[in-house]
Formats: sequence, structure tokens, C-alpha cells
Amino acid sequence: MKTWIGLMLATGIAAGACAADVPPPGSGPDTNVAGAVVISCKILEVPAAEYRKLLGDPALQGAAVVPESMQRRILDLKDADILSAPRMATMPGQSGQIRVVRTVKVVAGYQKNKETGKSEPVLEDREAGLSLTAMAEPDPADPGILATTIDLQIVDVPEQPPVESAPGAVAVVSTRSISTCVRIPNGGTVVLGGLARDDGAAKDGKRMTLVLLSASQGVAPLVAKCRSLVIPQIEFREASIKDVVAFLVERSHQLDPAKDGVNIVLDLQGAEPPLLTLALRNVPLGDALRYVTMLTGLELKYEPLAVVISTARKEQPKPSNP
Repeated sequence: MKTWIGLMLATGIAAGACAADVPPPGSGPDTNVAGAVVISCKILEVPAAEYRKLLGDPALQGAAVVPESMQRRILDLKDADILSAPRMATMPGQSGQIRVVRTVKVVAGYQKNKETGKSEPVLEDREAGLSLTAMAEPDPADPGILATTIDLQIVDVPEQPPVESAPGAVAVVSTRSISTCVRIPNGGTVVLGGLARDDGAAKDGKRMTLVLLSASQGVAPLVAKCRSLVIPQIEFREASIKDVVAFLVERSHQLDPAKDGVNIVLDLQGAEPPLLTLALRNVPLGDALRYVTMLTGLELKYEPLAVVISTARKEQPKPSNP
């Protein structure tokens, strides 16, 4: 299997630990850092009947902004399959590409063997999988809107029967694609749909491809997510910060309606992981992260793709004037 990945985020590393009753929530770092644009999407296949129940006519044109509650309903559709969930970071106005493909041999035709006189299959390599190219940049007239271009192509190569059982048959390669430009509120999600694939297993013979496309710039969307995810209970005693952050990462995925969670990166630069005792109830994830860093003396920083917990950077001494 050959895989090409564009600018992708590494999986978050777990860390975290602390002790405290829940004090009044404080203001977290919410500086909207200009720079990278994060583009992510979930590519799903759902039965056409379920698609129509939720979104109406399969010939739906354009893109609709969907709230988290609707995203959850789409993800919970009966017999829904998530084909892929690519994510990339690019600079505004620059495109990024993700390709996840595999090479398969297919019967492209037949030719007569000069020696035996028999017709033999001609095999060719074909790539099956998906290719995503995307770009986003703030709308000059409204910086809160990200004009996002997406070019998605999905190639299916169905499994072929043995040549002996189906003489003369050739591979049928199915290609579905979406190419469009949509306006997405910073941190928002739109739904794209209408791609059909024949599927004999489905009652009406078709499955629909849906794309949940999100775009965000700066750290404000991540800060907002950390404030919105309220953890019912956190309780640790003399636990490693790695175990605490692992717990916070897991709970963020469980509580996030879109199931994306929050990436938390721990950078101790070789230092011994500190231990903490932490007891909190009904606390936003953002506040929990703040308590963890306060009690361990670590630094908390929001970046477009992740929350980073790291050891405090020591300032280099300034050279003295001779």
C-alpha cells in the first residue's frame, strides 16, 4: 500500500496531573494567532435511504453549515461508514494534498497467446483510494469567513472474480469526485453530499458519500472547544502527568460531538514527569489544563493544531557589553 500524506498533525501525546477544588473559571489564553489554516474533513458513506431522511433529496446542491448536533446525527446514521478523516495545515492561500491509495492489479483486457492460441488476461496496475487537495484563506470582505476550496476524488476498484469463473470480464473502475469552493465560518463545518455509489447490499442499491468539511485559522476555535467540553469528574492521586493528560485526551474524544477530541502534546524535554493529585468536578477542559500547568510549573500554549504543555523555557543570558 502506498500512502502520501500532506501536512499532517502528529497524534497528541498524553500528559497531566494536579490537585484542587474547582475555583471560578478564569480567562484562558485565547490569543488568535494568525498563520496556519487547519482543514479537516470526515468522508462518510451512508445508505441512500438514511441520507434522504436526514438531508432530503440526494441531488442536494451547494453546502450547508451544520451545527455540532447535526454533525452528531450524521455520524450516528445507521450503517454509516467513515472512509477517512484526513486533516492538514497550510498557510492561507496555499494548497495541501493528502493521498491515501493502494495499488491493485486489475484485468484491463485480453490478448491471444501466440504459442497456445488461448485468450489470456492483461493485468494492469490501478490506484484505488482517495485524493484530497484543499486550500483556505480569509475572505477579504469578512475575515471571519474562510473561503475553502476542496477537490476530492474517490476511486473504487471492486474485487474481481477469478478469471476462470468469469471469462472475458474486465475491471470496472468507479470514480466519484467533488470539486467546489465554499464559505465556512472560522471553526465551522459544512456538509457536502450527493455522490452515489452502486451497492448491491443496500436495499435501494445505492450508498451516498457525505463530506463534513471544517476550516479554522488561529487558536480561537481550539480555545472555544476546550471551554465547551465539560468533564464531569477528574480524580487522581500522585499520578504521572502523562496518565492525567492521557485521560484528558480520551475524555475529550468521548465528549466531543464530532469525536475529534483535542490533541494535547506534552514536551518535557527529557525532564522527569511530575506527579500530581487532582480532584475536579464539572470542569471545562480548558480550566483543567490550566490547573495542571499551574500545579506542575509547566507552560500551557494553544496552537492551531494542538494544546502544548511544556517545560518553561529559560531565557538565554544577554551578553554583557565589554
